[in-house]
Amino acid sequence: MNRLILAGNPNCGKTTLYNRICAESEPVGNRAGVTVVVKQAKLRKKYGKATVADLPGMYSLESTAADESNAARYIAENSGVIINIIDAADIARGLMLFCELRHTGHNVIIALNMIDEANKRGTVIDIAKLEKITHTRVFPVSAANGYGINELLHYAVGCNQTAKPGDILTPDERMKFGKDAADNAVKPGKSRLIDDRIDRIICRPSIGIPLYIATMTVVILLSFSTVGGILSDGLTELFDYLSDALKATLLSHGCNNITVGLLCDGALGGIGAVCSFLPQSAIMYILLEMLDDIGYLSRAAFAVDGFMRNFGLDGKSFIPLILGMGCTVPAVITADALPPRERKKVVAASMFIPCGARFPVMLFVLKTVCGRYTPIAVSALYFLGFATAFLSSIFSKSGRAGPTVTELTRYRAPTARNLFRITSAKIVDFVSRSGSVVVLCSIVIYILSHLNICMQYCEIDDSILFAAVGKIAPVMRPVGLGDVRVCSALVCGMLAKETIISALTVTGFDISSLGLARAVSLCVFSMLYCPCAATFSTVASRHGSGFAVKILITCMTVAYAVSLIFYTGFSVFG
Repeated sequence: MNRLILAGNPNCGKTTLYNRICAESEPVGNRAGVTVVVKQAKLRKKYGKATVADLPGMYSLESTAADESNAARYIAENSGVIINIIDAADIARGLMLFCELRHTGHNVIIALNMIDEANKRGTVIDIAKLEKITHTRVFPVSAANGYGINELLHYAVGCNQTAKPGDILTPDERMKFGKDAADNAVKPGKSRLIDDRIDRIICRPSIGIPLYIATMTVVILLSFSTVGGILSDGLTELFDYLSDALKATLLSHGCNNITVGLLCDGALGGIGAVCSFLPQSAIMYILLEMLDDIGYLSRAAFAVDGFMRNFGLDGKSFIPLILGMGCTVPAVITADALPPRERKKVVAASMFIPCGARFPVMLFVLKTVCGRYTPIAVSALYFLGFATAFLSSIFSKSGRAGPTVTELTRYRAPTARNLFRITSAKIVDFVSRSGSVVVLCSIVIYILSHLNICMQYCEIDDSILFAAVGKIAPVMRPVGLGDVRVCSALVCGMLAKETIISALTVTGFDISSLGLARAVSLCVFSMLYCPCAATFSTVASRHGSGFAVKILITCMTVAYAVSLIFYTGFSVFG
């Protein structure tokens, strides 16, 4: 079977094309470094038979960066037709990599992507002249709307997979080749003067850092919007209705109390408690994805570069931390693109960033004790998570970060298609966890909290849960979390953070009984303690089980210490 290799500079649209021609749904974004590992899938049947490989973005085959080295290694070890994707608005730079690709012996085809954006700016590209200069076929395409894809793939699939290697050029010669080609074949359109003027303002640290803080605050506050609140309340009422209806039906058919409680209060009650926060989480997912699509994340990374260097990191390290607000697993994966000396440091720091799964936990706990001040409290906890992440890197600091290049991508309007695809994928993941891990934990917690060691129905004080988790309770009393039901919820949270909500609901714990000091302590501990099972396994697979265990111990220690500080402070002064 033929192999098509998608190669090009970062943020040139490789993954967008990959998703379209392979019916995949890999994450994309308006920034460099979205793809950090090689991904493969089969070409859609309507285009022909071939395997498609989506490589991480690279500027040169000689780069020592981990993700670029992976791409170069794949090209060296695999045969196939290389589709060199070049941003139609930056042909000169794209052709520098083309010079290296054609020396590999692969047949190289050029796909001028985002041709629609170039046309809107008034850029005129002489395709015939560009083909004559490069001695290869050039196809103007738009991966976003599908323009030119059929012609490109029809030629690529039927193309021979070997070619005569081109001449070896020095970096200066490659740069000259790209510039000369662009000068001869491209008539520039409108410049990026407006973009540049905006960047000169928001990329200054004195403005960029406060702007980022304000932006993230708005994201969190909007997640509490009227629409999210109404939908959340509606889901709560729906699950309450379903639970009552199921309970009445089961009782009318003579089911015993244990079975009724297991299905209604355990399984359905646990799912309902978690899913009731889905609308607000979805709004946050959409807003974060919009910031990514617009191109704001690369600007935020540039603005905080100087600040991050005080912690031995650079601006690029900020991207995984921001992504951690959605899910820590992609943050860990994205860190693979960083230099080796920074990679583990950033992975360890990302454990303290409140992910999307911890967001509902904070809402669940704080909305009862903080009322209308809940948005402010949640915002404060998010920034506490970032502060903890930055401070944690000091202890693993090994000198200042080296020089780095942050690419400021073009501003783009968010696309409804991409927003829907990414957000729906996250919602499906949220719901699937509720339908698997949350249900399982809810059922297990219900059984353990209502049966004693003789398997007889009992109160929680005489249950298996009390006997098992009761050993942990004394250790958690100094931070105000000595209740067995709270401890059991935290144990479940080690699998998935959403299960904290379901466990507290299933055991009948009254959140209002916590009080402000204990509620804050619970939120702080839930935010900072060990990563979920999926994150732990991802860290272990990439950096070794020893490093993963070290992170686990560090997170537990930090969570306990910070919770103790807040619980003591609120108890004395709150």
